[in-house]
Amino acid sequence: MEGVSENEEENPGGFVAVNDNDDDGDDVADRLDTQVTGGDDDLVQVTLSVTPSGLPGSDQVRVTWTGQEKVDVFKTNSKWSGGASSEIALGKTYAVSALPKQLNVEGDGASDALRDVEIKLELLHQGTVCHSDLIKVTVVEVTITSPRAGDHVTFSAASPGVCTISGSATASPGTYDPDILWTADPTAGSTLAYQDDRYGTTVTITYTALPQSNAQFGPKTVEASVAGASDQREVKVFFPKWGTNNPGGSQPNWYYYWSQTAASYGSHSYDGSLGGTGATVWDGQAWVARMGPAAPNYTSAGTWNNAQGIDLFAWMCRHEVKHSQDLNGQQWWPSCPGQRNLQTDSDSDWMRDSEEANIGQGYLVEASPTYPDQWNCGAGYSDTEHFCLSTQAQWTPYVVNTDDYEWSDTGKEHGEPY
Repeated sequence: MEGVSENEEENPGGFVAVNDNDDDGDDVADRLDTQVTGGDDDLVQVTLSVTPSGLPGSDQVRVTWTGQEKVDVFKTNSKWSGGASSEIALGKTYAVSALPKQLNVEGDGASDALRDVEIKLELLHQGTVCHSDLIKVTVVEVTITSPRAGDHVTFSAASPGVCTISGSATASPGTYDPDILWTADPTAGSTLAYQDDRYGTTVTITYTALPQSNAQFGPKTVEASVAGASDQREVKVFFPKWGTNNPGGSQPNWYYYWSQTAASYGSHSYDGSLGGTGATVWDGQAWVARMGPAAPNYTSAGTWNNAQGIDLFAWMCRHEVKHSQDLNGQQWWPSCPGQRNLQTDSDSDWMRDSEEANIGQGYLVEASPTYPDQWNCGAGYSDTEHFCLSTQAQWTPYVVNTDDYEWSDTGKEHGEPY
């Protein structure tokens, strides 16, 4: 048997895992699947061979086994051959002239005790057993009971932040409980540790320090394994949205990480002194886009279809960046806001009177706003806002489970209210 030497065939014997995973990704547990496309590496090979060579051509080798409810035997590791199942029947015989031959053993149910499945190869001469070889097998299964698939875990807001995953699992037969080995996906920029011991039915897994890259959040796989059997659970790791314990250290976590995603646009910075979602301000040399503390909340006025969270952040980036581009580049106030007065902006809409007719939107100097507020901006709506909203870059709202990069603990992937 694969991985078992001749002198170990009966003790400790061979090990086969219950084949509960899904190697071919067809949403059917492989032990229930009639065909595993591409082959299944969880099946364990048994080689039929006879020495010495030159035995009579009429001699046969017969394959039998106990524990039919625990193992199945196949000719191929895909469980399929020639348009039909490749499963062999108990007592199948092969002519010695056809040997050597590979068979594949699949675990179908966990053993009740160690070595309670016996696979026997018998050499038949004129129908009589003249020699036999026996290998004892334990069918092993590991089941994770915690975490559950899809569980959410979040870094603390402390510095450094710590994310904790509590694991529990059982093995069958229970003899292997102390030998269960735990592993978890690493997170670049965080320190992965297993408190106390990686072995046994329980474990505490920690990630310390938030990673530098937003891409390091999201799905992480936790695995428990023993004697060739394993079980996995995928959890999702999030950052504390309102914390400031990212590697940058001064910006809110939402701004630090969302600025690395497709939601970000153009050049902008965070300004905690702002009272709202964002603004375009004069920094002494140019007009610059700033995001405020309310940028990750929601638009109560209804602008951008009541955008929330990362969607509002995306819209605000595009909006304020467009304002900065207009104010710097449209010959409105490229030098400084001090140029603006009633002689240069008589309708106080932040659009230079001499340029209103040149923009091509039909704006009126004597009236601002020229057009109705179709975006529900509310107070402050003007021709400048109309021009910005009409011409700024657009944003397609974030789609959960498709975009896969919004990992704040009160965000779209987390499913919590903003």
